[in-house]
Amino acid sequence: MDIPFPVIADVDLKVARLYGMVGSGSSTATVRSVFFIDPNLTIRATLSYPAAIGRNIDELLRVFDAFQENTASGGCAIPANWTPGQPTLSPAPCQLTN
Repeated sequence: MDIPFPVIADVDLKVARLYGMVGSGSSTATVRSVFFIDPNLTIRATLSYPAAIGRNIDELLRVFDAFQENTASGGCAIPANWTPGQPTLSPAPCQLTN
């Protein structure tokens, strides 16, 4: 199978520890983490689940779509449970300080 993205083996948990992916109370079990990284290599969001709980792929895709909508619109706010094609919100006004 051709996988179009890098995959790593982190046998010594060096990367897992660096990114906070080792579960509390365990020195060897990693939590299941998803990182949303934009084209500028900025981590925009992370979702972490204990090893015993499965991830919701629909929610992961919703977050991915929401980031794309947010970027394309110039910064709209995305409501909870939003799906592509639904209305977005104007972001809250910023308070400027002197």
